[in-house]
Amino acid sequence: MPELLIRYNDSRTLEVLTDLAKYFDYEIAPAIDKSNSPKVPLNLIPGDSLINPEELTEIFSGKNLDAHNLRKEAWNRS
Repeated sequence: MPELLIRYNDSRTLEVLTDLAKYFDYEIAPAIDKSNSPKVPLNLIPGDSLINPEELTEIFSGKNLDAHNLRKEAWNRS
């Protein structure tokens, strides 16, 4: 099973990854950090392969979305 290791500094990143896991059906599991890094790594294990990300194209197409601005706005919620 493929795994992805993500290292992050901000605890809000884990919150975002956890929310996304609900929609994309993947598992978040703590990883063993052998480098003694102060960062907490995670292994992301892909979920159900029946999910078709192409279905999201209709939702996001033609919206002139900018990933940088979306991230900036998401962190500045009040």
